[in-house]
Amino acid sequence: MKLRLSWGKTGNSGIMAYGTQSGLTPKTNSAFQDNGYTYYIYNEYVGNENVGWEMSNTWDLGFDIGLFNNRISAVVDLYQTKTTDILLPRTLPTSMGGSNATPFKMYQNIGATMNRGIEVSVNTVNVDNKNFKWNSTLTFAANHEEITDLIDGKDIIGAERITESLLIGRPLRSYRYFINEGVWQESEAAEAAKYFKDSKKSQPFKPGDIRLRDLNGDYIIDDKDETYIGSNSPKWTGGFNNNFSYKNFDLNVYIIARWGQMIDYELAGAYDPQGKGNFPSYLNYWTPENPSNDFPRPAQTNFYNYLGYESLNYIDGSYWKIKTVSLGYTFPKSWISKLGVSKLRAYVTANNLFSFAKNHLIQDYDAERGGSAKAPLQRQFIFGLNLDF
Repeated sequence: MKLRLSWGKTGNSGIMAYGTQSGLTPKTNSAFQDNGYTYYIYNEYVGNENVGWEMSNTWDLGFDIGLFNNRISAVVDLYQTKTTDILLPRTLPTSMGGSNATPFKMYQNIGATMNRGIEVSVNTVNVDNKNFKWNSTLTFAANHEEITDLIDGKDIIGAERITESLLIGRPLRSYRYFINEGVWQESEAAEAAKYFKDSKKSQPFKPGDIRLRDLNGDYIIDDKDETYIGSNSPKWTGGFNNNFSYKNFDLNVYIIARWGQMIDYELAGAYDPQGKGNFPSYLNYWTPENPSNDFPRPAQTNFYNYLGYESLNYIDGSYWKIKTVSLGYTFPKSWISKLGVSKLRAYVTANNLFSFAKNHLIQDYDAERGGSAKAPLQRQFIFGLNLDF
């Protein structure tokens, strides 16, 4: 066994070019009478003379292990990184104006974070015979990330409060919104009526409405009940790669997993309670005869009129999948000697073969896509030849 210990300090100035300067952008999409003219608007990002580098201090404790003449070998790393003066764009108050109807932003050194975790890689030679060989690689990584400090020591609620807020004690890429507890059922009508959608207590909840957690106990669901609901950073990731060979055949199977993250599932936002638009049939909505906890009751209104409707987009994105399966056959040299090649291998490879999700809403969706519905991951089948001359 070999023991490793390292420490390092790095700086990061990773912001866009001229991100510390204010500027103007010319526009030509205007005219007075028959004459066009050029006008200028402020850039979205304004300058900050006081911005500096962010600094990261990292230590790593590693172990290199070999057993049974290295038939089993492992690399284990424990690490911790503390970053100060984090460089991030901060949305400025709308009272300061904006650019093209967008509030100004400014790069600032706004806080500090801490990351600590473990990374493990294990290689094994499971079988090593003349005709049959099998070796495996198992990888595992778990990381805990949290913001440890922010300007003024308080959370920063972004202009897009669900996705752009910075919360002390939580990962950088966190979501902040209502906690969705399903849908109010008919058997809960009396309990639902105790809660209200407005401060005047004139709009009580009723069966078929989205059930949202009342955090402060005032029986009014408002922004005071918004809190951390999850992060798109997984609690752990893993991979399992296997290589088999039997005589002239070879097989590779690669499995991956990503667990504990939340995703913004865009297809959930396609639900139309009026039934006028198209949405996936598996978006199971509530009716008295179908007491679903997935989506609220149909109604002659737009989806955004349901209080807390955006909470339906944010779901557990944990999954594991068979990422790649590849089967090949190498032709005997006696068969190909007359072809003028030294090696000929035919193979078929399948990518994104199967995906298995924890949440039933994304069982028919490849969660490796991260929630996006714009360009789904395709299941691919590739046939090919490898030739050596």
